[in-house]
Amino acid sequence: MKRIIPILMLVVFIAGCNLTSGDRWGNNTVVIAGALPAGGYVDEMHPIVIGKAIKADGGDISDLVSDDAIVKLINVTRQDTISLQFYLGFTADNNVKYGYIDAGLEMLVNYGETYRIEASVDSSFAYGETIVPLEVSVNVDALGNQSETRGYSTILSDPLPEIVYDQCDDDFPIEITTEDSQTQYVRYLHYCLEEFSTDIEYTLQILGMDHLEEEDEDNWDPVIGSGIRENSWTSRYTPIMSNDGEYIIIDDFYASGFSFYGRYKFDIIIMDRNYYMYKTVPEGFINGGINGGVGYFGSCIVNTYYTNIVKEYSN
Repeated sequence: MKRIIPILMLVVFIAGCNLTSGDRWGNNTVVIAGALPAGGYVDEMHPIVIGKAIKADGGDISDLVSDDAIVKLINVTRQDTISLQFYLGFTADNNVKYGYIDAGLEMLVNYGETYRIEASVDSSFAYGETIVPLEVSVNVDALGNQSETRGYSTILSDPLPEIVYDQCDDDFPIEITTEDSQTQYVRYLHYCLEEFSTDIEYTLQILGMDHLEEEDEDNWDPVIGSGIRENSWTSRYTPIMSNDGEYIIIDDFYASGFSFYGRYKFDIIIMDRNYYMYKTVPEGFINGGINGGVGYFGSCIVNTYYTNIVKEYSN
């Protein structure tokens, strides 16, 4: 089966992990790439990709994704082990998903617990461990400005509540309540839901650019990646104690991630250190917690919201 996996999927994987760098990695180096979803399962939406690195000057590109690896997921805290099975399919919005999953939904990913993955590909072996972040409370309406027509929604509906771009940071700061003062790794992902159009307007005009142009279309929905419609960044935060005696993070400087006016999917992701290192440091694929191989094995808490970024409220 590995011979008929679409080349496009493999190219996407190469672009994400950059694992074709000369003689640094042999053709038998195991690649692991995946993050456990806290409170969920390693299912079709959250597969873990297993394969082997290849050399830029030689190697079989189909080895980047293996469909016959032996993969175990272990809850170290509870001393429980399951086997993961290879999956290849499409999501409801026609995106490709592939990798190894908990097909029987046997192992819930619990907050604060330690998990280990072990992968054998042919004669090579690699493993990684992650400590799932502790449960947090995310509040996108800390000032009580939410209404039926303003703020954020947890579901994609029509119409979506609106937020005036210039008022976003002031009216809807993000408040994250944590269990202690431990450093939190937070990633924001702003994804514009609008279809490409030259009518789409930039929220911040630079060098006279106010709307998308025809030549931007290829970068709106590119073959690889999410293109200019997506904006993201990752930061470290140290919670402070509030007047109520709770440890909190307040972020009132995130609206610049909304690059265009229009409807958005907005993810607030609390990450473990492995995932953070993979996303932020140079050559993150050797700092993502994999022993005996490369890639990353992490865990995260994902909070998803929807809104419509506007110049002024419609009512």
